[in-house]
Amino acid sequence: MTKEFGKMPSALPPRTDQRPLMAPRSDSPGLKWRKTKSGEQPYWVARQVVRDPMGYPDKTIRLDCGASADELAEKCRDETAKLLRWMDDIDAGGAPEVRYDGTIGSLVQIFQTHEESPFHGVKRNTRKTYTDSLKVILSTVAARLVRKVSIVDVRRWYRLWRAPKVKGGPERIDRAHDAVSMLRMIPALRICTRPR
Repeated sequence: MTKEFGKMPSALPPRTDQRPLMAPRSDSPGLKWRKTKSGEQPYWVARQVVRDPMGYPDKTIRLDCGASADELAEKCRDETAKLLRWMDDIDAGGAPEVRYDGTIGSLVQIFQTHEESPFHGVKRNTRKTYTDSLKVILSTVAARLVRKVSIVDVRRWYRLWRAPKVKGGPERIDRAHDAVSMLRMIPALRICTRPR
């Protein structure tokens, strides 16, 4: 008995039974839920929208777990639109244009890319310190609106940033001090920008 070359064995399911290659379109693009000790936490994740976010700085954004489904969907659509604009700017061959949208995260991006920013006029080791502090800010308070930041917020963030990396470890006072100093430096660039 001979097998015909190219014929699929009958034991395998037909190809039409396979899962689709792309997820169906969603009203909340990029939304992903993660289990935490206090329940489920929503996030917007760039890689849930596209495979290669092309260096987009806000790869993951923590969303408000108290938000309604409609509010989460709107935030996901906004973040997806920002990602797609970033990718369009890169595809056009230019440096991505960073727009001030009222958040601390957009100010951080402008601080790192604006031609008049003091970020470009410092020595390499100082720039590394700046970058480390900016990473701390981006990973914790990037979505916060600048106009809503109060001194109470900054004091709370200082305590958060100062907390030991592991329980019982040393407090990271230098890290917290540098992050607060950087937080005070970046709003000066608002004069160069305007919310959309």
